[in-house]
Amino acid sequence: MSNTDADPSFTTGLEPGGGVPQGETPPAESSTSEPGPWKDPARGWTAAPLIAVGVLVLFVAGFFLAYAVLIP
Repeated sequence: MSNTDADPSFTTGLEPGGGVPQGETPPAESSTSEPGPWKDPARGWTAAPLIAVGVLVLFVAGFFLAYAVLIP
């Protein structure tokens, strides 16, 4: 169990004035490496999902239109 009210004079990793020596803290964000090069998505994948969504929209619209016409 850790003590939430630790005495700074007995805390490890602190300098006498209360500062933290170099090497005790993680690196800043600017010193970390980038995730890597960005890859372009494969071509030709935009037409199939667009057609599938269009067919689904037409199917749902046709269903509600038929429901409105057939049910008085």
